[in-house]
Amino acid sequence: MQQVGSANLYRTEIEIKNASFPINFKLVDVNYTPGSNFGYLNPTDRVITMGRVVKATPDAVKENFEFMPPAPGTYQIFLDLDGKTPMVFISKAI
Repeated sequence: MQQVGSANLYRTEIEIKNASFPINFKLVDVNYTPGSNFGYLNPTDRVITMGRVVKATPDAVKENFEFMPPAPGTYQIFLDLDGKTPMVFISKAI
């Protein structure tokens, strides 16, 4: 992930060639450092759709997010650490 704009906003891009199945993921650092393993905070935050911002926990174990891409393409996944609760959202890359 790379830092963008705000000092506490991070982004990574993924290219999806086949949009016929959901993508399950967590956001982690290369060393899986405790406190840097971001997954969903509550079960209602598990599924991310375009335009939806969900809450994350930095101590995820099995709490993978799920994203069903609407179409093949490149998507940006954002991790916003500005507030008390980390937030995750996805947008289509321009």
